[in-house]
Amino acid sequence: MDQENTPDTPSDEKEKFSLLETVFNAMNDTIWLIDPDFRIRLSNKAAEQFFNLPSHEINGRYCYEIVHGTSEPVSGCPVLRSLKTRKREKTEFQMDSCWFEAVVDPVFDSNGEIFSFSHAITDITSRKKAEEALKQSAEKKEQKISHGKSLWKSCLI
Repeated sequence: MDQENTPDTPSDEKEKFSLLETVFNAMNDTIWLIDPDFRIRLSNKAAEQFFNLPSHEINGRYCYEIVHGTSEPVSGCPVLRSLKTRKREKTEFQMDSCWFEAVVDPVFDSNGEIFSFSHAITDITSRKKAEEALKQSAEKKEQKISHGKSLWKSCLI
């Protein structure tokens, strides 16, 4: 099917950009476009809400200033790792009582050089709590099994 003939396909570049901007801002995750020097070039509405800053106070600043309050990338920085590996990199970090996952994908130009990174931050607190509850449940089960084995052995003596 020819994409140009579908009724919902944007017909010009301005419409396409507008649609892309709408989708970008509709995402619940914090999304940034970061240059290889760690400067934020574009941020979505979720980033503004998450960091309680308007986009004009986010864009142009270093990502590590906003996320970590530091003057340089932190150890394990996924942007720094992605610069070296040229692949997707992830990391998990905690802020107060919440857990987040940062996922960074390099964006390549037509010559295969990295010209930007997409950087998404997702709240994974619910997942981390579920993992911890599962771990505690497994530990309790193992303790009961160990206790049962001890009782069984003591009955044999």
